[in-house]
Amino acid sequence: MKKSSETLRRMLAIALCVTTLGSAGIMTEVGSFVGTNITAEAASYEIYTYNNITYALYSDGTAEAMSYNGTNKDFSTSSFTVPSVIYASNLGKDYILNYSQFTVTRMQADGFSGIKARIFGLPNSLQVLFGGFRNTEIGVFSISTNNSSFSTSNGFLSNKSGTTIVAYPSKPSLYYTSDFIYIPSTVSTIDMYAFTSYKATSLTIPSSVTYVGRSAFQYSNLYSVTFEGSPDFWCANSDQIGTFDDATYLDSITIKGTSGKYSTYNGAVYNKDQTVLMCCPKGRTTSTAFAISSKATQIGNYAFENCKKLTAIHIPETITSIGSYSVFSNTNSNLVLYVTQDSYGHTYAKNNNMTYKVIYPYTKKIRQYTDHYRL
Repeated sequence: MKKSSETLRRMLAIALCVTTLGSAGIMTEVGSFVGTNITAEAASYEIYTYNNITYALYSDGTAEAMSYNGTNKDFSTSSFTVPSVIYASNLGKDYILNYSQFTVTRMQADGFSGIKARIFGLPNSLQVLFGGFRNTEIGVFSISTNNSSFSTSNGFLSNKSGTTIVAYPSKPSLYYTSDFIYIPSTVSTIDMYAFTSYKATSLTIPSSVTYVGRSAFQYSNLYSVTFEGSPDFWCANSDQIGTFDDATYLDSITIKGTSGKYSTYNGAVYNKDQTVLMCCPKGRTTSTAFAISSKATQIGNYAFENCKKLTAIHIPETITSIGSYSVFSNTNSNLVLYVTQDSYGHTYAKNNNMTYKVIYPYTKKIRQYTDHYRL
């Protein structure tokens, strides 16, 4: 079964604490690990709460901001800042007592759920950010220009060179007049979880972007996403988390560029020549049966997984293959497949005990089959 983004994030975060990560400039699918000398030595730690923020204090004198525990989370007209240095005492472990202050180099974004802030100030010493800012309302991010790993010169958090969006504010209108911050042509990558909990309903990604990470739009309010170019991204067509997973309101994806390996038709993602349906947006709704491209011959693994709002899908006669894994898992309990008599789709629906209606050739008469039901 495909692991949830939350589970995967936690597993990889734990693994990070007990392995050596290497040197500056590393980008991974857990988030942005742009750090130096983050080694296994830091795996020894003590949990400590300072000014309503819980930290893991490591034996190398660094700290990880894990969560905010204060009762007041509304800073929508002011700022909220995670400090760069914290001071601790009476920790009870000899190796940590060697330090009276700790430099905050790592941060768990998920731990700050519920925060509303016009300006979210990040530790000036930050090197590693885990996860996304789930269930937040943030106007802009701020970090010192002296930080060696990140930049917030555009209001969103990017790597130092500005080529990768690491975290985009969930509600820019708290600071600006709209919920969109201009994305300059220098941006080529959108990192994993970058648009977590984004409040706007539509988004256009410039043609300069060539890669979009997994779960980039999770828990957002996005109804439509348009790519001006032809970026590479992840469709959940294997046992992997996809770029559009957990974007439960997303109804339409449009790719305008023609040079990449993906294309779109009727708001869904296909391979370049539209012979394989890769993924349908999780929030897709239709007043009639969802139409698959007549060029399509295959429906890929996980293509309709978690599409809970779709109640009807037309499987064209051109389809000769439907994936083996979770193609229709966790869909609407009233989902009906419209299939042509004796077609591959007809056989698939019968063999998998799915509710279907047969479209007869020539007459196009529809007959309800009542002897087969969904599992």
